[in-house]
Amino acid sequence: MNDSLDSIKKLFPQRSDKGHKTSFGSLLVVAGSDYMSGAAVLTVSAALRTGVGIVKILSSEKCLDAIRTNCPCALLGSYDQSGNLLHNLSSMLKGCTAAVIGPGLDVNDARNKEILIFLIENAPKLVIDASALTVLSSIGCECLKNRDTKRLAPVIMTPHVGEFKRLKKDAAGLNYDAFNASEISIMTRPFATEYGAILVLKNFDTLITAPDGKCYYMYGGNSGMAKGGSGDVLTGIIGGLLASGLDPVDAAQAGVMIHTRAGKIAAEELTKLYMLPTDIIRNLPLVYKELGW
Repeated sequence: MNDSLDSIKKLFPQRSDKGHKTSFGSLLVVAGSDYMSGAAVLTVSAALRTGVGIVKILSSEKCLDAIRTNCPCALLGSYDQSGNLLHNLSSMLKGCTAAVIGPGLDVNDARNKEILIFLIENAPKLVIDASALTVLSSIGCECLKNRDTKRLAPVIMTPHVGEFKRLKKDAAGLNYDAFNASEISIMTRPFATEYGAILVLKNFDTLITAPDGKCYYMYGGNSGMAKGGSGDVLTGIIGGLLASGLDPVDAAQAGVMIHTRAGKIAAEELTKLYMLPTDIIRNLPLVYKELGW
């Protein structure tokens, strides 16, 4: 499908004017590190603009300084706070309808392996992105299979081509330039069905593969979005929609299409050279208006 929004208009996350902040979902974001605070800021900023009621973030204390400045609506939790890390994580996850892990994490921090495994085993809905995909590739994807037995929703994974190669070793021949949906689906279908995951394979076009093997090919991106941080924005959008109540496959599709459309508007307004990932977030309300949301 192209960047037309018609197919996702019906996915509107219902909102009652009598609702309160917990009526619209709560999202836990595990992101950022001392040297990559921007990824966390972009993810949280995008999530906050999806209508989700509460966004929490667990990160390093230095990264939280950036969140305090740029995302005052977020609730903060530090890796360095007193007490057992997983106990603190469990407390933060309590009441959350979804979680996101990955953008800007330090892959050399052993605590992130513990956190990822805990979220895979406990988060009701989960998006795994960026550095968390690198951590997952080191421990293997077998742990994803247990979510179904616990009645947890399928994980959404958002790798670019390089990250997918690390997750699926026999995808080594996959390259950025030859992105043919029918050929690539031969690799993504068995992966998604084996691990019960929703695979959002990012490139200049995006291929979403569901656990039942269905594929959704989405095109319409532009080179202005080929900048560090665009993926963090997408993760925040998908995570926010997921926490707001959308089904995981619907959240993945809607997130990709909204992200693509907002990027197109930014490119038309500012040019592809000048636009930044923050401009994608800034144009989200225009996309919501087009959707009638």
